[in-house]
Amino acid sequence: MPPVFAAVEGIDGSGKSTLVRLVQRELQKAGKTVWVTAEPTQRMRKILSDNPDSYDPVSLFLLFTYDRYHHQHDIAARMRENDVVISDRYILSSYAYQGSAMAGTFGSVSHAVDWMRSVSAIVTIMPDITFYLDITPEVARKRIEAYRSSDLLESAVDLDRVSALYSSLLAPSVERLNAELKPEKLADVVSQKILSMF
Repeated sequence: MPPVFAAVEGIDGSGKSTLVRLVQRELQKAGKTVWVTAEPTQRMRKILSDNPDSYDPVSLFLLFTYDRYHHQHDIAARMRENDVVISDRYILSSYAYQGSAMAGTFGSVSHAVDWMRSVSAIVTIMPDITFYLDITPEVARKRIEAYRSSDLLESAVDLDRVSALYSSLLAPSVERLNAELKPEKLADVVSQKILSMF
């Protein structure tokens, strides 16, 4: 039986990391082996922490693509060893975050996204299923202010613009979830959906 590669997407404050942890636990209870990963990887975070103010949106996207190109090899290896691989963010995050900041460079957001898709052709491992945590930017900002410390990658992010672009990029196959539901309820929905793929 082939493994399942799932990605969890959403803007900052949508609850991705909490959901991924809960889903991992539920799937393991169901007898599945699960490997959890995230983007940016530690490799990318090290690059950014060494040069925190050195990158414009185009450079950032190229770095994220470099990171993802190598990350996909890690994912492929783990898929040979586990029933499920779950990534907290994947390619849609780059499109939404860097694309929303590149309109000036490319003349429009749509041209920026076209360019990003072309560059991303080197990434050939795609999720079997993607879950998008849908939340308003207002609620997300309140969560970030209440529960989380500042993050290098979250500073100066226009969540309204990112959220709008994210929504426009979602294919019909993406499982769109109400991120304001209780995390345990969301985890049950996601876990059952993944288990149904076996």
